[in-house]
Amino acid sequence: MKSDKPFLERYFYAPTLLQKGLIFALYPFSLIYQFIATLKRKTAKKHDFKIPIISIGNLIAGGSGKTPFILEIAPRYQEVAVVSRGYQRDSKGLVVVSVKGNILVPQKTAGDEACLLALNLKQASVIVSEKRELGVLKALELGAKIVFLDDGFRFNFNQFNLLLKPKIPPTTPFVCLAGCIEKILKAIKKPI
Repeated sequence: MKSDKPFLERYFYAPTLLQKGLIFALYPFSLIYQFIATLKRKTAKKHDFKIPIISIGNLIAGGSGKTPFILEIAPRYQEVAVVSRGYQRDSKGLVVVSVKGNILVPQKTAGDEACLLALNLKQASVIVSEKRELGVLKALELGAKIVFLDDGFRFNFNQFNLLLKPKIPPTTPFVCLAGCIEKILKAIKKPI
C-alpha cells in the first residue's frame, strides 16, 4: 500500500522497514555530524555584541514556525533588527532588505521569508547574510537595540535562545542524516 505522504515525512515520522534500514545505514554519518557540530560549538570564539540578541530556532530540520513567531514577538520592541540567512534568494552576501519598514530590495534579492518579515515589521530593519556576525554588525550600524536571529543557534554569540519544538516529535531521535533533529539533544537546556 503506497502512502500519499512525502518520502521525508514518512522517513522521519513513520518510517517503513526499508527506510529504517536506510536510517541504520546513515547512523554512523550522524555520529560524525554530531561530533563535528559539537567540536565546532566548543571551540568557536564567543561574540558579545553588547545588545540583546534573541535567537529563534527549532529542534528539527525544516519549517517549525520560526518566522510567524518572530512576526508575533518583534513588534513588541522598538529599534529592532531581524537577521536571517535569506533562504531562496538570488543574491549572496549581506543585503539590507529594509530599514524601519522601508523596503530597499526586491523579493528575489531578499528571499521569501525576509521579504515577509520586511513587509510586516514596519518598525524593524531586516538584514540577510550567510554570515550572521556581519548581519548583527550591520544591525548595530543601523541603530538596532535588540536583534532577532532567525535560526541562529549554531552561532556562538552571547544570546538568548528560544527553541520551538514540534507538536509531533520525530520517530527517530537522531541528528541529520539518520534523523531530522538539527540540535544535539544534550546541548539543549531544560526550560526555565
